[in-house]
Amino acid sequence: MTILEVVLAVAILSMISVTVFQFVRSNIQAISISSEEINNQLAVERMTELVQEEFFSFPGRGQSTLLSKAVRLGGRDVDSVEWRSKGGPGLMTTAAKGEYIARLRIKPLKDNAAKYEIGIEREIAMQETAQGLVASLGASKPDWIPLIPNAQSLRLRFFDPRVNTEVDSWTDTTSRPSYMRMSVMREGDLVPLEAVIGIPSAIATQQQ
Repeated sequence: MTILEVVLAVAILSMISVTVFQFVRSNIQAISISSEEINNQLAVERMTELVQEEFFSFPGRGQSTLLSKAVRLGGRDVDSVEWRSKGGPGLMTTAAKGEYIARLRIKPLKDNAAKYEIGIEREIAMQETAQGLVASLGASKPDWIPLIPNAQSLRLRFFDPRVNTEVDSWTDTTSRPSYMRMSVMREGDLVPLEAVIGIPSAIATQQQ
């Protein structure tokens, strides 16, 4: 083999190696992006199942344990919804004593106010004593359970059957919405991930 042939062979092998490397790198990036998107969807699905299971525990009658607030801050939706719980998915435990307020909300990180995460905040409302449940004095700080990191916004809407449309917030303590529509936008998302969470006790009451 002449020197020219050796140089040409090395050049061809180099081009093939670069092509294979770029192909493998592109596939790895595509798999990484796909895996991240799947994980994002699974995180929202897990949070949806968590809240749905908690809503299943609402009593059929009596005053509502669900209240919400719609807030828009700095061009982003930072809505929240809260309910009373005596232990269950909303508290991440079934052994909690007393009665708690569980609150689904979005808030900035402690060490970086420009970053947001969605989670459940829980604080005790009624303490269990030998005499029964007594109102808490609010001495303990609320616990925070992060569920979705790198969040951009949380938008909640509630279907009011009395006006046959969705409303921004729910403040009526004498009734419940038929469902809650949850829209989660994460950093880098072009469209939000949405889920509709039914409230069975409200639907059952409306059908009676």
